Amino acid sequence: MKKILFPLALAILIGGLAIGYFIYNKPHQNIGKSQVDYMITLDSLAKEFQTDQQIAATKYSDKVIVLHGRFGAMSGINMWPVTILLEEGDYLANCELDSLYSSNIPAFNQGDEISVKGLFVGYDELLGEIQMKKCLLVN
Repeated sequence: MKKILFPLALAILIGGLAIGYFIYNKPHQNIGKSQVDYMITLDSLAKEFQTDQQIAATKYSDKVIVLHGRFGAMSGINMWPVTILLEEGDYLANCELDSLYSSNIPAFNQGDEISVKGLFVGYDELLGEIQMKKCLLVN
């Protein structure tokens, strides 16, 4: 019995370490090369969350979306992370740019129409803000 348990425990340990190693070293998702799941305006997306937050969260969670809205502000220009705030009436979207795409950011005027491609990560009900990460600007 003891002769079987030691090799079995050793095999489980080696298998667990191998799985952990591959998960730890898994490459990050490149949003620039990812297929877009949804193209939507900030106004429409925010209204979906106000109508039924649970359904909207399930629909957009961890999806790559292109979000259209008006430029509100930019923070962290000389630091990391650079964040762009989109505004549309009372609705806001906080878009954190991916470090791969945060150089050569054009100058925007408040109210300019822009589109941001990124990974939807959530909706902050308290602030009423859409949260996106790994974003890049699209034409």
